[in-house]
Amino acid sequence: MGTEVRIRQDTVAGWRGYRMEAGELTLGIVPQIGGRIMSLTQKGEELLFVQEQYRGQSIDLSKIQDLAKEKKRLGFRVWGGDKTWVSPEEEWLEKIPPLDLDSGVYSCEVKDKKIEMVSPVCRETGLKIIRQVELKDEHTVILNQTLINESSKVQKRGIWNVTQLRRPWDVIWPATKDKVIPVHDEGLKENADHKVTELFYSSTLKEGLTKIVCDDRTHFKFRAFISRGAVIALKRSKKGLIS
Repeated sequence: MGTEVRIRQDTVAGWRGYRMEAGELTLGIVPQIGGRIMSLTQKGEELLFVQEQYRGQSIDLSKIQDLAKEKKRLGFRVWGGDKTWVSPEEEWLEKIPPLDLDSGVYSCEVKDKKIEMVSPVCRETGLKIIRQVELKDEHTVILNQTLINESSKVQKRGIWNVTQLRRPWDVIWPATKDKVIPVHDEGLKENADHKVTELFYSSTLKEGLTKIVCDDRTHFKFRAFISRGAVIALKRSKKGLIS
């Protein structure tokens, strides 16, 4: 028999939401702010970052008429957790994620071992996001993300999944070191070269593994040309190695 999966209503990091539990793995789902996963605990240890100053807060977007003006007032609000952003970033109004998608209230439905959250139709982009979260067992979380164009125009957009973790973590990509490239076009001037280490290289296959160490407050951003659609995140804690 597999591990029993339980879903119940609960308070998650100050918001109304749902807990999904299987063995020693627990997810905290918050439809109120962009359909986020705001908690992920393994053996009782919280793995996701939450911005403390916004904990439990929400924004009433229903009466907003001027999106650009409201974005300027709110600023770039980083809530934390795991969310779906819409690329390319260059098309964001005021260089801030679309409010309806990032901070809006998603409808929510519990389906067996799954929770499905659906965004409102975004007034800025005409898009709608569906996030379906499934806790398959105590080792496996499945996240399906769907982007729907509800507008009458053709759009070239992509799904950008963003997960904010609590440090420290080692992030390993299936890429050689020369294909892991720093991004400096966002004003990130700190030298993060020492954060990057090549773990493995095969001259025959022309493939490798490269590690980026995320263990302090150094501001950096990398992009990588990976050989496989996979990434490994490792955390060493008092309770052992978490991946």
